[in-house]
Amino acid sequence: AQGFICTNNFTEKGFYENPELGVELSKDQCAQLYKVFVYHFWEHSTDEQNATNEFDKVSPAKRFELTGLKHILLTSPNSKLNTLNDSLLEAITKAEKSISISTFHIDKDMPLVKAMIAKAQTELKVTLFCRPTEKQFNAQLKELLDCGVHIYFHPLIHAKSLVIDSTDGFIFTANLTNEGLETGLEVGLKLTLPQSSDLQKIHQGWEVN
Repeated sequence: AQGFICTNNFTEKGFYENPELGVELSKDQCAQLYKVFVYHFWEHSTDEQNATNEFDKVSPAKRFELTGLKHILLTSPNSKLNTLNDSLLEAITKAEKSISISTFHIDKDMPLVKAMIAKAQTELKVTLFCRPTEKQFNAQLKELLDCGVHIYFHPLIHAKSLVIDSTDGFIFTANLTNEGLETGLEVGLKLTLPQSSDLQKIHQGWEVN
């Protein structure tokens, strides 16, 4: 088995222009990610395209369960399976030196973002990479700046990632919003130490360039 978790959409910009991230999965991680797709395809799909390119409503198969996700972090329509938000929030809460995070969209009212703000107010270094849209700045980012978060803008950034204390890294597909962390279908991965080191170097490169 071979597989990847990547932050990009399957578009030209996603593969050739946007700052994006991806990580190759181990055999066990591939097997668990496959189970995630099988479960959600059969139990949470709502529409199916038919032979005339129209869509028919479909019902849950009621045949599949999803258990034992030791490697893959998840946001699911089945909230009992959610682990991504809790894992990221726990890592941010335990940060002692630095937090570096990248995202496409952000909601300052999410508990995870509030935890980042609280850390910044203790003078712990908190760095955020995101897109410089006027709407997002006025509604979400100005408060983070005022609280001491260091924000770096890139007009095409789409990568979602987190590095804590330069050693604990995560890559995930979710934006820092309610849909991304609570109600949507998203996946993520806690990185190994060498992978986390590579991610830290990427973040440092974004910061200086």
